[in-house]
Amino acid sequence: MVEIPPLYFHPGDVMRLISPLPYLTLGRQRSVKAYLDAKVNDGRECQALLARFPEVRYEPLDQHYVWLRCLAALCEELVSDLCHHNSWREVNVVASLVVLAPDPRYAKHLLAVRTSSENRWLVDLALAEIEHATWPVDPELQASYRRLRTLLATVPMPERVVLRRELSASEIERMNVEREAVKRAYRAGGLEAAREAILETQVLRFYRV
Repeated sequence: MVEIPPLYFHPGDVMRLISPLPYLTLGRQRSVKAYLDAKVNDGRECQALLARFPEVRYEPLDQHYVWLRCLAALCEELVSDLCHHNSWREVNVVASLVVLAPDPRYAKHLLAVRTSSENRWLVDLALAEIEHATWPVDPELQASYRRLRTLLATVPMPERVVLRRELSASEIERMNVEREAVKRAYRAGGLEAAREAILETQVLRFYRV
């Protein structure tokens, strides 16, 4: 039996990070090439503005900013979460991110979902990039991804992309106990008593980002 890794990051934070990316487009070879080429062309035409991110933002470059934020947050734990605790939509996104930022540490997670992926070709492309190999299925698409990678590499990465850690079973149990304590404080002393009770709880620490 294959052991599934733990969930590392809060799913809501991860979804907010990646949801602006067009996962359906990323899963279609024809449409993704057109999308990538358009992003490269837009980035080159507006390269002076793109280089001033994050201080300056320009609406036509919003997708570039999303890619940059996702790449800034990319790590083995995020790759694991997207591969093992989500659907084919998230696998489309994480495989594309790995194409843009290949790392040997990510290979085992992609291999674990390769056979079950709706778009095995995209996982194979990511694995080819990790291995610095030419992807024989569609070298032109691979080149389009590499052009976007080269473009984004000229832009400063966001310094702070916050993803809250997912709670362990013991932390969730502790939060439930503390939540009941806050309720009792509210019933006994009203809003001020509840505020005092919540100051040192796990709930407050978890949601402070």
